Amino acid sequence: MRAEARHGGMAAAPSGLLMVDGLWAAGSVSWALAALMSGHVGSPVGVTVVALNLVVAVLFVRREGARAVAPWWQALLAAGCVVMGAVALAQAPEPAAFPWWASGVFALAGVGAMWSLWTLGRSFSVLPARRTIVASGPYRLVRHPVYACELLMVAACCAAGGGWRAYWPLALTLLLVVVRIGLEERLLARAPAYRAYCAEVPRRLLLGVW
Repeated sequence: MRAEARHGGMAAAPSGLLMVDGLWAAGSVSWALAALMSGHVGSPVGVTVVALNLVVAVLFVRREGARAVAPWWQALLAAGCVVMGAVALAQAPEPAAFPWWASGVFALAGVGAMWSLWTLGRSFSVLPARRTIVASGPYRLVRHPVYACELLMVAACCAAGGGWRAYWPLALTLLLVVVRIGLEERLLARAPAYRAYCAEVPRRLLLGVW
């Protein structure tokens, strides 16, 4: 997520939030280790899952303190996207059983997500919060490239499952992403710098569409 432009020093994170960030980082490392121990790293899907979780762990450790955060109920709604990503991966076939094209889509979307997350750097967030604005890299194209890549990864998981019934996680994830974007942008739009950024980058998720 992006946040307001930096004016002066960065906000300091309270010790309690630093502890929470550490727990988030530990959880991401645990996911990566679980994928490694399960032997999934022999497939593009498994390698992508491990790499993505390690990137997230690093960003949790080094991110700056938030200047504003969303109410708990909005944070709970936003967390649904994260949960649905895990659900889509859990209901998909084993990583090695993904069709080659689905593995390719998943891996490419994962690389895009990692690029977008790394571009965020210290402004990284899982739950709605306001930090320093980022307008470089993929953020010059759309305002939420991480979510676009997330949807592609979920779509790859659903496609690998086969059958129209396998696509319910994608439909639910899309709904939650749209809700999440609305909640985030309502919080971020309180900053003039973010409103200026929206004027420069009008598309939220998909070029030429929305």
